[in-house]
Amino acid sequence: MKNRNFTNIILEGTDGVGKSTLQHALLEHYKYRIPVYDRGEMSNMVYAKKYNRPFSAMQRHLPILYILLTCDETELRYRITKRSGEENWDPISTEKELEKIKDQSEFIKLVPYFAKDYHLLTLDTTHLNEEETLNCVVKMIEEYST
Repeated sequence: MKNRNFTNIILEGTDGVGKSTLQHALLEHYKYRIPVYDRGEMSNMVYAKKYNRPFSAMQRHLPILYILLTCDETELRYRITKRSGEENWDPISTEKELEKIKDQSEFIKLVPYFAKDYHLLTLDTTHLNEEETLNCVVKMIEEYST
């Protein structure tokens, strides 16, 4: 059985779900006492399969809490398109980012596998703003830890 103590948080999910924004918010919330990372072993597994690369599980049973963020595909498309306009991406870069929306299903397929050996929480960010996402994740972490 997994011990519910963890010393690191890893945020997972496809581009546009809010990983980077949540990472910064969690670091500030926990006053940098808990390291929070954007992507980890789950992403490595998804992209090893996608790009036919080798994969080796290195974090099994370590005190890491994975948080998988998901989002409705229509909302993801909106978020990525909005970001591309704000950051002046060229059309080819925008299209490449939009193609990554398809990767979300691969992350979701891994939930049963990861839940066996890893601390794992999931959150759908579709209808949540940044503050609501932070509040939901902090509450989930507190409930999971007790």
